[in-house]
Amino acid sequence: MRKKLLNKTLGANLLFSMVLMVIAAPSFYIITQKLYLAEIDETLLLKNTEILNELKKGKSEEELLLLNRFNKDFKIEAASFSLSKDSFFFQMSYDSILKENEHYRILKSPIKLYGKDFILTAKISLLESEDFQENVALLFTAILLFLFFGFYLITRWQSQKLWKPFYHALEEIEHIEIDKQRMPEFKTTNIEEFARLNQAMEQWMKKNKAIFDSHREFIDNAAHELQTPLAVFQGKIDILIQRPDITEGQSEILNELNQAIGRMNKLNKNLLLLSKLESNQFIETSEIDLNEVVQRQLMFFKEQALSKSISIDIASDAAVKVKCNGLLAEVFISNLFLNALKYNVVNGIISVKLSQHSFAISNSGIAQALDEDQLFKRFTKINPSSDGNGLGLSIVCKIVELNGWKIQYKFKHSLHSFEIYF
Repeated sequence: MRKKLLNKTLGANLLFSMVLMVIAAPSFYIITQKLYLAEIDETLLLKNTEILNELKKGKSEEELLLLNRFNKDFKIEAASFSLSKDSFFFQMSYDSILKENEHYRILKSPIKLYGKDFILTAKISLLESEDFQENVALLFTAILLFLFFGFYLITRWQSQKLWKPFYHALEEIEHIEIDKQRMPEFKTTNIEEFARLNQAMEQWMKKNKAIFDSHREFIDNAAHELQTPLAVFQGKIDILIQRPDITEGQSEILNELNQAIGRMNKLNKNLLLLSKLESNQFIETSEIDLNEVVQRQLMFFKEQALSKSISIDIASDAAVKVKCNGLLAEVFISNLFLNALKYNVVNGIISVKLSQHSFAISNSGIAQALDEDQLFKRFTKINPSSDGNGLGLSIVCKIVELNGWKIQYKFKHSLHSFEIYF
């Protein structure tokens, strides 16, 4: 599955940001908790030091008991077990004022008073510190989310802006038609890579346009130049055929030459027509009644249809008018009629249907669908043994394209159909 470059880039950045957030948020919480715990432990040690300093001022045992009674944050008790150094731990205790269990950090330190071993116990409630840590963690997560979405939106906006010249160039390239006069227009950009791409494409288009124009000019000139010698050749053969002193063998050779010249003349005219179509020389258009064009063409093809016992059926609306060059209308209907007759079978049928939005011609023929990929290519013949030049359908396709119509081939009910939609 293909993805847009922008989406792929944003996807990678998005994944990285999500992984970073998943790692950073708990890591920040754990580190903050450790730092707070270290701070609390240090506070407890300072508190123990202050108490010891007070006790060294000469407090009596009775005063110690008094201190224990009125201070809930520390307590001095006779040692009931051996303790060699300061010991930190957590403990849950019930708070009678808050009426709930509260989490405490406890420090027990061994001290010596009045020649006896005592244990000094100091504690600090972790309730406030935990609330503070949670608030900091929430704030940090909110900042991360804000940065994440801000990063995403800024990256998307910036990427769209940066890649805009590329997408414009891509759109221009997709609509390149080298046989048209319009050259692609690339936007000016200050991004070096895109500027180089635009420059390379402009140079490539100019070179290919020059080659195409040269090729088209060659075909046009060659077709024009061939007209005169072909006409002379045709005239000389006609004169020779009419001579009374030629033999039967010579007559057969001359007839074969005459047929070859006829095919060359037809090929030359088709090439010249294609060249004119590609150079858009048929710009004059008018409203054409296709019914009239079909009837005129039918007069030319009736004899050919009768020779193969082909029946022609025409169904049409009262008036089918299209905007088209008159000559091109005659050419595309003539070529479709000729194609339907040439590749038909004896006792076959030709069906023509005209409506306000379409023209369809169907004919019997070979009992299989034709290769649509090759059908409208130049010099492609449906039947290789045919004496045609393979340009008829190419010309039809070009005329359809110039008028902004659509052509479609179908094979249904053993009939080959060409439908043109206006």
